[in-house]
Amino acid sequence: MNYEIPIEDKAKPESPVDKKEEFIANVKKAIGLQFDSDDTPEERMAKIKKGMTIYFSFINRPPEEILSDLDTCTTITSREEFVTRVFDILEPIAHAKFDHPVEYEELARKNFLEQGDFASINQLLAYNVDGDSLHLHVAPNETTSLRDMLNMLKDGLHDLAKIVRDNEDIKEIVGTSWIIASHGKLIERLGFTIEGLIDEEERIRDFGNQERRDISKAKISRGDFLSRYL
Repeated sequence: MNYEIPIEDKAKPESPVDKKEEFIANVKKAIGLQFDSDDTPEERMAKIKKGMTIYFSFINRPPEEILSDLDTCTTITSREEFVTRVFDILEPIAHAKFDHPVEYEELARKNFLEQGDFASINQLLAYNVDGDSLHLHVAPNETTSLRDMLNMLKDGLHDLAKIVRDNEDIKEIVGTSWIIASHGKLIERLGFTIEGLIDEEERIRDFGNQERRDISKAKISRGDFLSRYL
């Protein structure tokens, strides 16, 4: 079944300066939340390294020096000093998101798959199976046009139908994304039922503290999905 996806994007674009300032503020907030966690100093630094090591190519220093500098932060007892010091070490990565957006986003997609242990469908979509539910995930694609993203969404759903067909344990397909919140009518035309915005606890658990757009959840049954996309 082939059909065109209507696109309507009424969101007011932020200026590059505003977006960069917001991103940096969110990075610092995430570092602060790591400091506030119940983890030991070594455990919280391990989590920071796990999420950031893939981006070390944007820092013009040997990786072992970066890791060593981060390790020195484990002895810091002041939250403000910890945030400042860790951000100073990783600051080139924050700038790379805006100075080298395509290269940064390629690494962000790779990191997204590895950290989430997701299987890739295409550049936009990934998934994991949990019990009888298949969960769809949207990879970072800020440098991709909205039209291209929506077309990848349509194509990816057809590819996903083959995966669902071959796994009879899957009874429903669940999506949770800013795209659902921003383009509800489109998602309904794709056959999904929108359940509404997720709560703050689920947002922090599944998306961290850097994603501030509204995020909604939508579902479709196995039978409806296969009849539409297979």
